Amino acid sequence: MEDMRDHHANMIDAAEGDAIADGDFITLDFVGTVDGEKFEGGEAKDYPLNIGSKTFIDTFEDQLIGAKVGEEREIKVTFPENYHVKELADKPAIFKCKINSIKHKELPALDDEFAKKASAFQTLDELKADIRSNLEHSAERQAIHDQQDAVIEKAIENMKVDIPPVMIEDRITALIKEFEAQLQMQGMKIEHYMAMMGLDMDKLRENYRDPAVRSLQADFLLEAVAKAENIEATDQELNTELAYMAMMYRTSPKQIFKILKDNGQLANIKTNVIHRKARFLIIQNSNAAEHDEEEIATDSTVAEVTEK
Repeated sequence: MEDMRDHHANMIDAAEGDAIADGDFITLDFVGTVDGEKFEGGEAKDYPLNIGSKTFIDTFEDQLIGAKVGEEREIKVTFPENYHVKELADKPAIFKCKINSIKHKELPALDDEFAKKASAFQTLDELKADIRSNLEHSAERQAIHDQQDAVIEKAIENMKVDIPPVMIEDRITALIKEFEAQLQMQGMKIEHYMAMMGLDMDKLRENYRDPAVRSLQADFLLEAVAKAENIEATDQELNTELAYMAMMYRTSPKQIFKILKDNGQLANIKTNVIHRKARFLIIQNSNAAEHDEEEIATDSTVAEVTEK
């Protein structure tokens, strides 16, 4: 509910003499220096900033709280040790700032009128009931997904495979590219993300090493199962996959086909279908085995088998 309130909040100009508070939206001019010298990217005019978003390094935003429109402040911060610009890493900096504008966030009241404005419901109780239902269904889906992941994880633990280091490095690069694309959809660059998290590219790659290894292990597992069970992708399944992608990206299956073909990624579609079918087979067999255990259990062992 609070997320919905925040989404429907109004931004109102601060009254004359009002000071910056946490959550305010401001614009400011700033000039940053390190060792008395300006640095690239350290100067801006009318820069928009949400106080409390932690967009800027260290305590930059905190030090602006209490300032008023027209006021100038000198902000002292230290760049993170792993800052992506190595020349600035772990160095103290001074930013001379001038506040140009302040807007306060005005949240709507949580009442029936809000429910009518923010949804298709007429009362707040109806809206809450719908949100609760959606959250419960989401939790159920997540529980099923987690259980299925646990089955695959167990299968991975029982396999032995040597993965060439070059494959791991390539998978790390692919995962980072996927993450970078997600950030871009949110209007953020990966350089800004690393700065916020105090990471450099070496550290980011290291963070992705274990997920990359696990991802490759899963691929080897699914490929082995698909080969052993003669699992293939039918033309109808491939067409369905293309249609689903077209729906996601709001274009036509023909256009998706052309894009994938031009980028040499058509084979990935077939692999995705086969891997999904192999994954389903593993989970299906796991469920069948669990059912068999329950069938042979006596009344005195039902609780023990269920827990197991």
